[in-house]
Amino acid sequence: MTGATDSKTGPEERASEAPDPQAAASPPGKPAAEKPVAEKPVATERSPKKTTARKTTARKTTEPKTTKKKTPAKKTPAKKKAEAKKATTAKTTTKTTAKKPAPAPALKKPVTKATAEPKPPKKKALISKGTPAKLVPYKKEPMPREPKDEAPSRPPKVEASGALTWLSAPSVPQAIRGSFGEAVVFANLMVDRAENHPALSVHEFRKTIRRSRALIRLLRGVIDPDAVRSIDTGLQSAVLPTSGLRDARILLATLDRVPPIKGSKKLRRELRERFEARIKDLESHGEESRVLIGCRAPLARLPGELADALPAVVEVEELRESLRRSYRRARRTCLSAVRAPEDASIHRARKRVKELRYQLEWLLDISAKRNRKRHKRVAALAQDLGDVTDLLVLEEAILDDRMSLRGLSPKRFCQKLRQLLLARFDEVTIDIEKLFDEAGSAFVEGIGAKLEADPDGPRA
Repeated sequence: MTGATDSKTGPEERASEAPDPQAAASPPGKPAAEKPVAEKPVATERSPKKTTARKTTARKTTEPKTTKKKTPAKKTPAKKKAEAKKATTAKTTTKTTAKKPAPAPALKKPVTKATAEPKPPKKKALISKGTPAKLVPYKKEPMPREPKDEAPSRPPKVEASGALTWLSAPSVPQAIRGSFGEAVVFANLMVDRAENHPALSVHEFRKTIRRSRALIRLLRGVIDPDAVRSIDTGLQSAVLPTSGLRDARILLATLDRVPPIKGSKKLRRELRERFEARIKDLESHGEESRVLIGCRAPLARLPGELADALPAVVEVEELRESLRRSYRRARRTCLSAVRAPEDASIHRARKRVKELRYQLEWLLDISAKRNRKRHKRVAALAQDLGDVTDLLVLEEAILDDRMSLRGLSPKRFCQKLRQLLLARFDEVTIDIEKLFDEAGSAFVEGIGAKLEADPDGPRA
């Protein structure tokens, strides 16, 4: 029995029963030191259930989840009755609310151009939405018109600008008398309207008198020289009082056209205030209307005096020769101004060019079409020379008031102004040389061509 039990002992019990080598090596008489026995972890046997549980959990993570179908609950007899009631009520509501089928659309007739009605045009908005209203810049005051009730039974044929026109007349002397008489009528009309339109009336009055003087000077070789001198003096006396009425407005307009000059802001502001004060003073006291009323008297006798001085017959060749002399006079004056650009010579050149322009304007109705191009070139040259003379007038006005403008450097401003007007005159000299390059005989070619082709025809 003992042997059987020994054989059944395990390896762990055998190891514990084996002798310790350190105890055998220790000297006798001393007890062997007890060696601390390290506690060995007790191995716990894993139950097969736990291992299988882990394996099953790992398998669950890898395998996709399967959704179980829910079995529908059994309907009770009460639920079946409720569903049957709902179905019956739904059928009744669908019968009552069912809409009738829509009728088939009618076929549209093809629209032709004859049957198509035109759409009314859309009205354009005066001011677009979202944008502020902008004022239209004021360019020019419209020419006032005489009321129909106050107009005479046969009103004179006068254009709004007061330009001379060759009126229909059986002879050249009658055309001259008619054109001059219409100019005088227009000048008197401007005197009547000066109270309501003072600035425009003065401007048109002065232009009409200049045109009339150009017509009288064209007749130097046709009528008596004393009569020409007398009529011209009467026209000059009528326009001379109005020269001061236009100065303030011309100075203000010229100052606005001058480009900015460094360091002249205060001076320009002071000049503007002075010019505007002069204009307000004229308008407040009615000076322009009063002066124009006084200019009416010298004009009354002039139409009769011209009618007495005109001969019974005037040939077109006489007018053409007089225009040739006027052209040569203007060319001589302009070329002298180019050689010596002084203030007086530039003023004289402008006067002669304007005179030539108004004479061509009167003869255009009986001339060939090519003469209109010459008239346009002469008018453009007169405008350019007018710009230069306006700068001269502004410079003269500033130098006259230089003592009251002390501290605003008026001399320096006038120096820059002189450079500007000389540069402008250099540009004008090119046009002068081009215009007066041809001879006088070539310039008047075509003048009176319509009148010579049909002497008995209309003159307008």
